[in-house]
Amino acid sequence: MKNQTSDNNVEVYYLTSHKVTSELHISLRQLYYWELKGVIKPETRKLGSREFKRYSMKQLEVLRKVRDYLDDGYTLNSALQRVKRESGHTEGPQEDGHSPVDCYQDENGNPR
Repeated sequence: MKNQTSDNNVEVYYLTSHKVTSELHISLRQLYYWELKGVIKPETRKLGSREFKRYSMKQLEVLRKVRDYLDDGYTLNSALQRVKRESGHTEGPQEDGHSPVDCYQDENGNPR
């Protein structure tokens, strides 16, 4: 786990792609597919010419819930809708600076 202090002096912990996949028992390909489908949007860090993805603990929990619903037989879209409904959040930034609906909306605010 990595940590940084955000603008409002709250420590935010970040995980690497490898740590997320091992925590959730999923493949790296599956994690990247979920990103492509808009489940989450990890932060990227540049180190020289390379970029590294970092995931917050809240993103890990979203992924865990999605995975559990998929294991129960839900489609990815249905799993996302259930997680969104359970969160009860519709707007406003979280501690890590991301809006809870960032995972479920495109850049124009339309549902995915």
